[in-house]
Formats: sequence, structure tokens, C-alpha cells
Amino acid sequence: MDGILSSMEKLRQADVRIICQWIPSHVGIHGNEVADELANAGRLQPQPIVPATLAHVSSLLRGETAKRWRAAIEGNDDSRLAKLYEARRADDYRDHLPRGDAVQVFRMRVNHVLLLASMSKRGWSQSASCRLCGNRVEDVDHVLFDCPALEDCRSPGWGCQDRSQVLWAERSVLVEAAMLLRVFLRKTKER
Repeated sequence: MDGILSSMEKLRQADVRIICQWIPSHVGIHGNEVADELANAGRLQPQPIVPATLAHVSSLLRGETAKRWRAAIEGNDDSRLAKLYEARRADDYRDHLPRGDAVQVFRMRVNHVLLLASMSKRGWSQSASCRLCGNRVEDVDHVLFDCPALEDCRSPGWGCQDRSQVLWAERSVLVEAAMLLRVFLRKTKER
């Protein structure tokens, strides 16, 4: 097959026009007609159970999982799923971080950080107000960009970004995001 494709490519580069056309050469021949009927009948029969290799089963599971992810993303307006799926397909600099930083970045991406906004939604906290400044809702956006208690920890211009720019950015930005969350959590324990 590769030989055919490379030959076709060479002909195409030489400006030779190639036309492929199906020619039913065995139509009307009794033996071939019977074979086609038997093949179609067999296709409709229950398929035999054949032992599968681990590699084949893994491939099927990956395909099914990807199909379910796509269906969940298309049927769900929750942008967190879409961001996770797209990040999995793109280069993810999180894979190049130390494990602790990678875990913090992942938790921020899915908003599964022990911040009061998410804890109050689960009934684990009475208040969602920031433990350090008391002003706003204590969520990932507040920690990364708004909390005045972390102002001296942020790089210049950091507050001009948004969450998607930061949590899906290059390695150095992810390291800073993880550091901000660690500093925030440490400061809340010190209070």
C-alpha cells in the first residue's frame, strides 16, 4: 500500500492527473454473488466471543472514554470539562512541574482546592469570605489575582491576566500559580 501511495505522490508531483474508479468486475458471476450473500448473512449473525489481548481491550476503553468525554463536553455548558479535555490534547506544561506543583495546578483547574468558596458549597464552611482579607469570596480567582494579602507575592502585571491564561500557560506561570496557592494556604494556617 505504501508503494502505491508513494507512486501516486510522485505522479501527482509530476502534474499527472490520477483518477481512481471502482469497477465491479465480479458482478453477475454466480459464485461471487453467492459469496456476497453469505458474507452479508454472516455479518448479521451473533459474533463469536474471541479472547482479547490486554492491548486491544485498553485501546477499546481509551476510545470509549474519549467518546464519553466528547459527549459530556458537548452536552454540558460547564467549561471546566472542555478545558480539561483540550488541555489533555495539547502540550500541558503541568507534566514538567514537580509533583506538588502539578497537583496544585490540577486542583486549581478543576476548582477542587480547599478554599472557602468550594467548602461552603459542600456545607463544610459557614462562610465563603476570604480568611485573609475578609472582603471577597475565597476562590481560585481571588487567590491568584485579587487578595491584597498576596500582593507582595505576585509578579508585576500578574493581576492583568485571567484564570485560563494562567492555569493553561507555560511552566514558569504555572510555578507561580502553585506558589501563590501554597503561600495563601500557609498564611491561612498561621492565622
